[in-house]
Amino acid sequence: MTIASDPAMVSPEQSIPPAGTSARQQLVETLAHQVLSVAGTAGDLERQSWVQLHIHIHGMAPLEYDIRHVPEDLYLEVLAKARQQQAGWGGRGWLDLFNGDYPLTTSTSQNRLQ
Repeated sequence: MTIASDPAMVSPEQSIPPAGTSARQQLVETLAHQVLSVAGTAGDLERQSWVQLHIHIHGMAPLEYDIRHVPEDLYLEVLAKARQQQAGWGGRGWLDLFNGDYPLTTSTSQNRLQ
C-alpha cells in the first residue's frame, strides 16, 4: 500500500492554506512573529524561518538525522514577512528597553528609583 492510497496517511502540506488566501496570510504572519520572538532582531532569520515552518508542518523541530521537506514558497513568504516585521521594529531589540529608549515607568515611579 502506498502513502497516497492510505487515507490515514495525509501529507502535512495538505493542511497549508493556498497562496493568496486570508488564511495563508494569517499563517505567514503568525509564523513570522514566532521567528522574531525566537531570533530577535539580531538572529538568523533564514534558519529560524525554516525551523518554525518545519515545526508547524511536522509538529517537531528538525533533527540532524530527520530533516523533512518544507514548501519553499511558504518558507520564502515567512522569511520576507519576518524581515518586514524586523524592519518595522526599527532595529530596536529587548536591550533597548533597558537603555532608556522606551519609557517603562511613569515619572512618579522614576522618582522613587532615584
